[in-house]
Amino acid sequence: MKGENFLNNLTSEKKEIIGKKATFVVKAGPGSGKTLAVAIKLYLELKEWQYRNRGLAAISFTNVAWREIEAKIVSEFEIASGLTYPHYIGTLDSFINKFILLPFGHLVMGCSHRPEIIVDWQPNITGNQECWKGCKLKDISYDASGNLICYDDKSHFKNCSCNHHYCERTKKTLHRRGYVTQADANYYALKILETYPIISQSIAYRFPVVFVDEAQDTSEIQMKILERLLSNGLERIMLIGDPNQAIYEWRIANPHIFLEKMKQWGTLPLNENWRSSKKICDFSDKLLKESYNSIARNEEVANFDFDPQVWGYRKDKPINDEAKKLIDQFLDLCRKNDIEIKKDKVAILVRGKNMIREIIGGNGQLIKPWRESFSKNGKSSKDTNRNHYANITKSRYLFDKGEYGEAFNLFERTISAIIMRKEYVTTIELGKCYEEMGLKEWRKRLFRLLTNLPKTDIPLGKWVESANSALIGQNNALNIGEFQIKIKKSREDNRYDESNIRDIFGIAAEDDHYTIGTVHSIKGKEFEAVLLILKEKSANEKYSKMINKNLADKEEMRIIYVAITRPKKLLVIATPEEDRKIWQTKFYGNIQKKQKKLFEF
Repeated sequence: MKGENFLNNLTSEKKEIIGKKATFVVKAGPGSGKTLAVAIKLYLELKEWQYRNRGLAAISFTNVAWREIEAKIVSEFEIASGLTYPHYIGTLDSFINKFILLPFGHLVMGCSHRPEIIVDWQPNITGNQECWKGCKLKDISYDASGNLICYDDKSHFKNCSCNHHYCERTKKTLHRRGYVTQADANYYALKILETYPIISQSIAYRFPVVFVDEAQDTSEIQMKILERLLSNGLERIMLIGDPNQAIYEWRIANPHIFLEKMKQWGTLPLNENWRSSKKICDFSDKLLKESYNSIARNEEVANFDFDPQVWGYRKDKPINDEAKKLIDQFLDLCRKNDIEIKKDKVAILVRGKNMIREIIGGNGQLIKPWRESFSKNGKSSKDTNRNHYANITKSRYLFDKGEYGEAFNLFERTISAIIMRKEYVTTIELGKCYEEMGLKEWRKRLFRLLTNLPKTDIPLGKWVESANSALIGQNNALNIGEFQIKIKKSREDNRYDESNIRDIFGIAAEDDHYTIGTVHSIKGKEFEAVLLILKEKSANEKYSKMINKNLADKEEMRIIYVAITRPKKLLVIATPEEDRKIWQTKFYGNIQKKQKKLFEF
C-alpha cells in the first residue's frame, strides 16, 4: 500500500503527533505538511475504528482545505470512498449547520419551521433615514453574550444614534421568519447547546473524536461550541493550525483564542518546512517575534541559491505602468532560474481586489451599474429588482467560468424570486416551482434560459440588450412577466454601458500564463515563484508603522507572512521606493544587499 511508505518514513515530529490520543493543539508552520499529518492520523484512526454508527469528524475552515485532506486520504491511502458515513468531513460552519442549527434552530429562534441560511440576499434595515446608510445586515450579528455587534469597522454602526433599535428589530423579524446569516447560525447553535445539554451529549456521542484543521481561523463562538461538546462527552479534540497565518479577522476569526488553547491543552510543534528553500525560510522567519526556526526539509529546493529580494517602484507614476514593468522583470527572473511560466508555478500577489483592478488599468473602484426600481408613486423600491439584475448577470458570468453548479443554483433562486415577486425565496418556496411544473421540466427550462443568455465577454451595455431579448423570449416558458435588466445611464460618458462584467463583481484578473490574485485567494496554495506587490499602506495604516509589531496583534502583517511563505524558490517583494529601506532593514538588518534601487527597466 502506498500509504505505508509515509508511515515508514515519518519524522519524529509527525510520529509524536500521530501517536498522541488526547485533546491537544498542533502548531503547524508554513509548508509543514499538516495536511499529510491529518490524513495519516485519520487513516490510522479508521483502521482501528470499531463503531458502526459513530464516527470521526474532520473539520476545516475552508472547502479547499477539507477537500485537500480527503484527496490525500484517497490518493495516498487508497480509501476510494473518502470519509463517508458514519464519519464526517467538511467545514466547521457546515458541521454546525447540519448537526445543530438546521435541525434544532427553531427551538431558540422562534420560527415555526427549519431555519434557512441566507447567502446571496441582502435585506434592508427598516427604520429612519440614518439607518439606511453605512450598515449591511449581513455584517451585524451577536457576540457570545448576545450583544448586537458589527464586523465591519467602516460601517455606520459604531456611530449610530439610534441605539441599533432598527437593526435589532429587523434581525428579530428575519429570525422569526426562519432566516439567519452564517454568523447568526453560529450564535444560535451555541444557544441551542447551552439551552439543551442533551443535544450536546447526542452530538458528542455521534462524533466522539474531532480534528479541526486551520483552527487559527475559528471565532470565539465556534470555539465555545467545541468546548461545549467537549464538556458534554466528546472524548478528544485535536486542533491544528498556525496563529501567524490567521488572516480572517474580518470574518470573525480570532487567533488569540487559538493561542489560549495552546496554553490550556498543550502544544506539539510542526516546524519542518517541506515547501521552501532555506533562504526563503530564513527570510520569512524575520517577521516572527518568537524564537522560531523553520527547518527546510525538501531536498529538491532546500539549497536553491536565490536570496529573496526587495524591489522599489515609483508611486508617483500610474500603478498599472509600474506593475507591468515589475511583472515583466519578474517573469524574466523566473526564466533565468528555469522556472516555467504557468498558473500553478508563478504568482503575482497583492493585498486587495482594488489593487488588481488598478494593475489591469481600472480606477480601483467597484462599478455599481444597477438601476433602482421604482414604484408607481416614484419612490425607489427596496432594491428588489436591483439584486436580481446583478444575480442574473453573475449567474451567466459564473457559467462562462465553468462554475456550473454555483451558476445554476444562483440562477434558480433568482428566477424563482422574480416569478414570485419577492426579494428572496426559501427552499420550501422553491419547491413550489418544482411542483407546478415538474422538477425535470422546470430545470430544463431554466437551463435553456441560462444558456440562451449571451456570453459575458462583451461590454455590459451590449450584454444587457441581448440578455433582455432572451428574457422576453422565455417569458411564456417561465412566467417571469415583463422583467428586464436595467442599468444606470450616465450623461457624462458610457462608463456603465462599457463596463467590463468581470470588474463589476470584483473578480480577480486572470492570465493564461501566471496566477494574479489577492493573498486571501491563494491561502493554502504553493508556487515556485512569488512576486508580492505592496502599496505604502494597507487599508488603515502605513506598513512603516506596523512592520515591527507582533504578528499576533497585526492581521495585516500576518497577511504579508502568508504571502512570503507561499514560494518554493523565488521571492520578491515590491514596495514604493520610499519604503524599500524599511523592508530591507526588517529582513536584512543593517547589511545592505546588492539590490537595485529602482529597477532599470
